[in-house]
Amino acid sequence: MTQAKRKAKEALRDLSMTFADLAVQADLALSTVHSVLSEETGSRKSKQAITDALGVEIWPGVVPSGGFSILPAGTEIESPDLAMAKKFAAECEAEMPGCTRRTGRVVTLLKTVTFTRGNPQHNDFGKTGAGAPNSRTHKTEKEASGISVAATGAPRNQHARKGESE
Repeated sequence: MTQAKRKAKEALRDLSMTFADLAVQADLALSTVHSVLSEETGSRKSKQAITDALGVEIWPGVVPSGGFSILPAGTEIESPDLAMAKKFAAECEAEMPGCTRRTGRVVTLLKTVTFTRGNPQHNDFGKTGAGAPNSRTHKTEKEASGISVAATGAPRNQHARKGESE
């Protein structure tokens, strides 16, 4: 097992993701992910896509560039006040119905969600044609205080460990 594959497995375990989930998140074929991690092949672009999807440095010099956090299903986010929790839950529900459940100041994620910081105009949400995100990934966006939200289809992550990344 290569060092890259070992690091990727650790990151996948921390995120409660599978290699199939990683392939969807990186917008690569599953066989490509395995080939790149086994160091049989691998362009800079595919290494960067895998690094960005995992949010950790897998190869020396290939650092995460996306500025995002992947939060697995079951993650609880506590807001400082009830109004903020209501607003956050409402914005998530408007873009991704069935994605959250709110109890008081706590919003629980029911699906794996990717939060992207920065300018949402410089991402590939809504991209179609060649290079479009994998069709198994449903991505939408909502800018709220500089945060874009994307829900990813992760059918194998229904019982993901609670926690936050980043």
